[in-house]
Amino acid sequence: MSVAAFQRRREIEAIVAREQFASVSELARAMGSSPMTVRRDIELLDASHRVRKIHGGAVSVLDDNALPSRQVPPVPATANWDAIARAAVSVVVPHASVALNAGPGAVHLAEQLAEVEGLTIVTNSLAVASVVERAITDRGQRWVDLIVIGGSRMASGALVGPTAIAALGQINPSLLLLSVDGVDESMGLSTDDVLEAEVNRAFLVSAQQTAIVVSDSRWGTVGLNLLGPIGRSRFLVTDAALGTALIEKLSAGNVQLVRA
Repeated sequence: MSVAAFQRRREIEAIVAREQFASVSELARAMGSSPMTVRRDIELLDASHRVRKIHGGAVSVLDDNALPSRQVPPVPATANWDAIARAAVSVVVPHASVALNAGPGAVHLAEQLAEVEGLTIVTNSLAVASVVERAITDRGQRWVDLIVIGGSRMASGALVGPTAIAALGQINPSLLLLSVDGVDESMGLSTDDVLEAEVNRAFLVSAQQTAIVVSDSRWGTVGLNLLGPIGRSRFLVTDAALGTALIEKLSAGNVQLVRA
């Protein structure tokens, strides 16, 4: 191996370790190399367990027993996320392409999705990517496909910014499981962080259908950044006890309620 190649791979390893995720295009720009060269480097680093190769780039090698707490969005202890996630996955059809944002409960949703063979999972969450990658490692490369859209990493592990939004403009997943910080009958869907809100709006535009996923603890709350009305979704998945009038309104608007 030449000194230049050795140094390049050391730098790629360092970038991935620092950023937790880096796309092939980002690494190619940083290294001044071709995407093909970077892909070969990632394959060699993956073979030696120094990074983990995923579709479109590489993620850092994490402890399989625990994700770093800074990567996992906060989930209220009262949220019944296991039941909510199982209910959400019940609307997923075989061999679908499913987008999953970096919202509350994303890891629980990913754990359930990773049990379904043949899916293509699209995400902007490094925590979700790690869960899916473990399933691929355990069950084989062909179990599911994973696409991480890229972008600038937030402390929560969400990938945001122009790169993420541009990537979503090029794909058309069959279903978006959108977990949000708040759902209100009048104000609709909302997210607290402005950068995540921009990506969530791009997810909504890119997906063929949307399932809103929200826990009872977040029902009736309104975050800083509004995403749109409840009625733009195809499914509403929740453990919240909704009133009869709202249930009838959802049904009239062709929004299917899925109870957890």
